[in-house]
Amino acid sequence: GCVPDMVNRALFYWSRMYANQIKKGDLYLDLKECMVISIMDYNAFQDEVVYRTCELVDSQSGIVVSDRLALVFIELRKLKTKDQDLSGANALTQWLAFLKSRDRSEIEMLADYNEDIKKAYEELERLSLDPAARMLYEAREKELLDNLARQKDAFDKAKEEGKQESKQEAIQQIARELLQNGMTIEQVTSITKLSVEELKLLI
Repeated sequence: GCVPDMVNRALFYWSRMYANQIKKGDLYLDLKECMVISIMDYNAFQDEVVYRTCELVDSQSGIVVSDRLALVFIELRKLKTKDQDLSGANALTQWLAFLKSRDRSEIEMLADYNEDIKKAYEELERLSLDPAARMLYEAREKELLDNLARQKDAFDKAKEEGKQESKQEAIQQIARELLQNGMTIEQVTSITKLSVEELKLLI
């Protein structure tokens, strides 16, 4: 057994990512493998497996039907690292221990074992101790949220006012601005209700 919501969510993200690869005129053969990695701080499956990869498999023969689908589930609570020597553990286990740990001494020990973890830890320390860096990050987050709010307000206003033709032009202009500001086609579709095909014509 497992938590259905987590699996359904992973499948949803995978399907959107997989479908959005292809454009008009592309071949299905051009589709690349898509992998969704879910790192969870709770137990989603009723076993002791920490790391699992789910693929599309023939239930009778066990043959993998396609290598384009991969759902990876990592359950941090099942990782047993207490009082264990992780110096010889593989990189994945060390990274998972780093993500799970709340113990500063354990984190520093893992940083000594793994150079990449050390770099990540030093960057986290820098951000947490440097007020200027933290303020810059928070200001950028606020700017993005405020900008999104302003654009959504403009969209709602355009939706309520004007004739259908001018309203459609306004919606298209807002969609262009949202795309230029880094929003995904899925996010812009959700806000403007324009189709994926309509948005692609605006790019």
